[in-house]
Amino acid sequence: PAVNDPLIFIMFVAAYPVGSTVDGVVASYTSHGAMVEVELPEGGGSLHCYVPLTGLGDPPPSKAREVLGRGERREFTLVGLDPLRRVAELELRRSGPSSAVPARGGPHPASA
Repeated sequence: PAVNDPLIFIMFVAAYPVGSTVDGVVASYTSHGAMVEVELPEGGGSLHCYVPLTGLGDPPPSKAREVLGRGERREFTLVGLDPLRRVAELELRRSGPSSAVPARGGPHPASA
């Protein structure tokens, strides 16, 4: 099943190319990551995005709650889009020259 409304997903894709930095609020945890809400510009709503454990550190934590707090606002990098599921994959924004991360395959969010 699709995670987001089609119009919201299209608006998100138009506003944020892969590699963009976005601000998001941690909404919930999954068995292998977290779900983050990213507000669209100009009051366009928000997109439910997925952050896998591998996007939370190197080495990855065993649980997202070790790195992210529910309700916490953080900066993330958009690393991939899954149009069929209408979800974006994020990772914690890293500082320094290694912050550019190539896009990976589509995310696999679990039900929260």
